Amino acid sequence: MGAEMITAVAAFVAAIASIISAIMLNRKTVALLEYRMERVEKKLDSHNGYAKMFTETSKQIAEIQKDVAVIKTRLEYIEEDK
Repeated sequence: MGAEMITAVAAFVAAIASIISAIMLNRKTVALLEYRMERVEKKLDSHNGYAKMFTETSKQIAEIQKDVAVIKTRLEYIEEDK
């Protein structure tokens, strides 16, 4: 084997090693991104749960305010009747 052939084989082996390294690094990056995306989705679901709860609470408070207004009006009518 000549020096050129040894250099070509070494370059070929280095190229294959580089490709394998890139594939492994890509898999690791994809796994990390999937993990982070799952965490973001969980946080988003948690936030949406709070938002839904806040909306329901706001509706309940609005209903209570209406009830208090009605009670106040009725008390004023009772005071006027006395």
